[in-house]
Amino acid sequence: MFADYSAEAKMIDGKISVLNVLSDADGWTEPAKVWLASNAPNSEIFVLGLHMMFWEFPDRFNAALDEFLKEEK
Repeated sequence: MFADYSAEAKMIDGKISVLNVLSDADGWTEPAKVWLASNAPNSEIFVLGLHMMFWEFPDRFNAALDEFLKEEK
């Protein structure tokens, strides 16, 4: 929120795999998706929970992470 990492996101986009886990609360999901589409279109997006999603939804979080990692082999 206080720094602009657009240049860095564009620089690594498509060069390394990135999984963005977004919060589905407080109206931040859609702006984040728009930003990612513009700055890191090759990254993956997974929407889940509020804060500490790995704690609130461990099975869903781990399944998403496992799927992402499988694709990276």
